Amino acid sequence: MKSILNFDLNNRSKLIWCFRILIFALFTLSGVAKLMPIEFFEKQLVSIAIKPGVLHEFTNWCTVPVWSRVIIIFELFFGFSLLIPF
Repeated sequence: MKSILNFDLNNRSKLIWCFRILIFALFTLSGVAKLMPIEFFEKQLVSIAIKPGVLHEFTNWCTVPVWSRVIIIFELFFGFSLLIPF
């Protein structure tokens, strides 16, 4: 019975690429899902910012379009950066 540590380099590389593609798909799907009805995501950001806590007064209705698009862009960037083979 082989463990992950006993895989040869070729099989380990294939396993790492499978995980990278899986996480890429997760980030990309999440970013695109937030993009389609962006008004709902903006409403969620404002409702989180109104409640007292870590993100209290993080954003308001004037700056929420910028913050929501920045979050989505970073999410898509992180997803696509996983496909760069470095």
